Amino acid sequence: MKTSSIAKYHPKLQGIFGPLDKSEEEYLRGVLAQVDIELSRIAKHFARNSAGLEMQWNESGQLSIAGYVGVADSESHVVDFIVELWPSWMHEPPARETEWVVETSIDADCQHVPEHASMDNVFIQQERKRSPESSVDELLNAAHQLAAMAMNNPIEHWTSKAKS
Repeated sequence: MKTSSIAKYHPKLQGIFGPLDKSEEEYLRGVLAQVDIELSRIAKHFARNSAGLEMQWNESGQLSIAGYVGVADSESHVVDFIVELWPSWMHEPPARETEWVVETSIDADCQHVPEHASMDNVFIQQERKRSPESSVDELLNAAHQLAAMAMNNPIEHWTSKAKS
């Protein structure tokens, strides 16, 4: 998979959203910039850096938008706070109705003994939207919720949820 910073490189959004006029693209980029701010808030809370939102090109040719903040606890167990947006046709057969999926997830280092170096999903939520504008609005809402969950709970709260 290849990635490109949305804020830094301004990749074309049409591969995810379809044809956009100038005002639609400006609106989408404005909301995506606000999502970047939320990811930065999470990162700063934990004294980390965030790469911000990235366009992801998968080997299958599919495009998505994702951002995450990775944080470690005192025992070096990692927790990833993640927001993603993709067209429904990325993982499903194409449908007559266009939809976009917004996913919020939290992954924590597995606590199995013996350790097998993987992450457990400890929180996941998906919403489906029918327009590019409502999908980025939902992505911003998801980022707000993710920030609240990240900043209102210690990292150990999330690592304790990993399967043991």
